Amino acid sequence: MKRKFLIKNHELVDHYEHEQGTGCDVRAIPETLKPGDQPIKLLKKVVSVDVLLAALEEGDVGTPMRLLDFLNDERVLPALRKRLQVASISEYPNLAQALQMARDPDAVVFLQMALESLNKSEEWSNAGDDFDFLAFTATTIAEALLVIAPWTSAAGALLERLAHCSDPSIRQITARATCAIVMEGALTPVIRALRKQLVEALDDDDDDVFLEASPALVVTHWPQLSERVVALACGEDWIRRARAHRFLFKVPIPWGAQAIAVLLAWLPKEPSTRNQFALTANLMPLIDDDLKNQLIKRFLADRSPALRFDTIHQIFPQLDVQTAASYAKTALIDEPDPIIQGWLASYCCGPS
Repeated sequence: MKRKFLIKNHELVDHYEHEQGTGCDVRAIPETLKPGDQPIKLLKKVVSVDVLLAALEEGDVGTPMRLLDFLNDERVLPALRKRLQVASISEYPNLAQALQMARDPDAVVFLQMALESLNKSEEWSNAGDDFDFLAFTATTIAEALLVIAPWTSAAGALLERLAHCSDPSIRQITARATCAIVMEGALTPVIRALRKQLVEALDDDDDDVFLEASPALVVTHWPQLSERVVALACGEDWIRRARAHRFLFKVPIPWGAQAIAVLLAWLPKEPSTRNQFALTANLMPLIDDDLKNQLIKRFLADRSPALRFDTIHQIFPQLDVQTAASYAKTALIDEPDPIIQGWLASYCCGPS
């Protein structure tokens, strides 16, 4: 019998001394571990495949993805397939994703059964606010099926049906799954039909649907989608701006230079500090020295400890040792967080 602990603030806390529902991660671990003395990294090492298989049988929704670390164990894939046959709908997404990532051809029949069961479920008609989750679950299973077996017509038909849903959030979920499937590169009739579906999504009134569909079409439809992507990259909604920025970073040759030029021009105007940091971290070699200096100082003085920490770990490695040491010494003067102080001090050892 294993004791259960909560992982809270990266430490173990006895499960029986705390209420559940706190958002902490509950795991079964060996009796030898004691509360407070093991960080999460070590926990991942000591949790055995036997513990995870037992948790899978109990219906723990997070276990399928953890079992991917143990695919060399011949029990894991049969256990995932077996669980899919008796799983509740809430377990379907992670089970499907795990089987997809494992590229398990023997899972196709079980995924088809799960999709058929979901389509026949009465929960669709009584879903209410849960309709988004049911649609997400269905598209996750369909994506797994079409990645493993790209000729599966039933999965393609489901995605086509959901792509024409009146709810933009459902169209967005569907476009995301369809894009991932098309980017796998298969050329079956089902995948060709899905690709046409993505082309239609480029004209969707909802910007989120457009952004989800675009990555799979950038090579063939850049002239058609570039104007809208650039407008979103400089638009008012900071979340859509961030997504458009990530998209532009991935634009291939010969249009990549145009995309990077847009991002460089927008960088000093970006009002969101977090978005500005992401742009800076990815554009470092191309940024003017004066602007780069202003941005790094701004990030190191930001009130968010997470941003200051990320600056040290993502920006500093791109600087020469002397420059990083100079920034670290200046920032260390006013840095209140002891952990960040330690990281800054480690960079202060560079040449003066």
